[in-house]
Amino acid sequence: MSVLGTPPMVEAPEAIVYDDEPSFSSLQVAFLALQAVTQTIIICLIGYWAARKGILTRAAQINLSSLNVMVATPCLVFSKMASSLSLSTLVDVSVIPVLFVVMTGVSYLAGRACSRFFKFTERETKFVIAMAVFGNSNSLPVSVTIALANTLPMLRWPDIPGDNSDKVVSRGILYLLIFQQLGQMLRWSWGYNSLLAGQADPNEESLPTVVDPSSVQPSQKTRVWRTFVSDLYQFMNPPLWAMLAAVIVASIPPAKYELYEKGGFVANTLGLAITQIGRTAIPLILLTLGANLAPTIDNGHLRKAPRHNEMVFASLFSRMVLPALVLLPGIALAVRYLGISIMDDPIFLVAMFLLTVSPPAIQLSQICQLNHVYELEMASILFWGYSILTLPFTIFIVVGSLRVLGWAGVLD
Repeated sequence: MSVLGTPPMVEAPEAIVYDDEPSFSSLQVAFLALQAVTQTIIICLIGYWAARKGILTRAAQINLSSLNVMVATPCLVFSKMASSLSLSTLVDVSVIPVLFVVMTGVSYLAGRACSRFFKFTERETKFVIAMAVFGNSNSLPVSVTIALANTLPMLRWPDIPGDNSDKVVSRGILYLLIFQQLGQMLRWSWGYNSLLAGQADPNEESLPTVVDPSSVQPSQKTRVWRTFVSDLYQFMNPPLWAMLAAVIVASIPPAKYELYEKGGFVANTLGLAITQIGRTAIPLILLTLGANLAPTIDNGHLRKAPRHNEMVFASLFSRMVLPALVLLPGIALAVRYLGISIMDDPIFLVAMFLLTVSPPAIQLSQICQLNHVYELEMASILFWGYSILTLPFTIFIVVGSLRVLGWAGVLD
């Protein structure tokens, strides 16, 4: 996997360099992971405080999220990927969709098993399955990955000459972005329309429309094609456009040279501007995440579900515990015995382990609000998942992932 660095005026500074300590004990790794996670928690707490004080109102949170999705995150994606991406990288990351399917299937079975144990109704079962299947693949894993990359020197990949924290961050964002976009498609289709759908209106009838392809006239075929193009355009979002632009720039050596390697006018103006805007993405994400955890007056009229506590416990257990019992040993065995090059990358394994135990996605709260389903249960899940469980789970998973790499012989 060939990764090129960025010039000094663009490259993010490395927080800590450990040239004299090539190995760390589990306690040392846990302490370094604690620093990285605590850094993200502090920023979240500031967002939480700002929301409680009325500074980050619900409208302000929506605007901040929009600014982040439309501007900051695309700049982060482009600056990290365009400077480090290569065509061979795209071949290496083809394993990520396979892992996504496996993780989704195991999480679905975990949610179904927990629901059967508690004897939930069909509607309660769908809610628990949604919590199990749709983990946070954006705000928390990205911020923790960036913090860990600047804290843990053993995340550098020996296969890459001159690997540094900035290159580790670039690869981590690439892995997480691909996983995130796959989850995004499933979340707003299956999740929004089925698992977390609102109550059906009995006055509405939905009749299926069957179209015989042979009966479609040329003009109709044109309309079908335009509809397809329109749907494809609507599917694309700013981070995806940024990813596509990064692939194009990385595929054109002169463009990549001017923007990230020459150090001339283009790099010092356009390249540096994009990079600096991108650096605001993670603070914005964490501030919004903390604000989302603050209680709002809008929840005052809502009532808890009859089995509120059981649903909260089952959702968290089937998302953060049960799938890990299957997936973590499976990923560890794959690292040791399959010989897939990308699995030798320490940040890849850390990212996949983080995705396995990440709390339910914050975006599920938005879907529950839109469809008016289990809003208080969703709020409780977010509180317990992010405020209580994230810190110990993340420390455990980072230490465990590095032990797996050592066991597999990657960190020898």
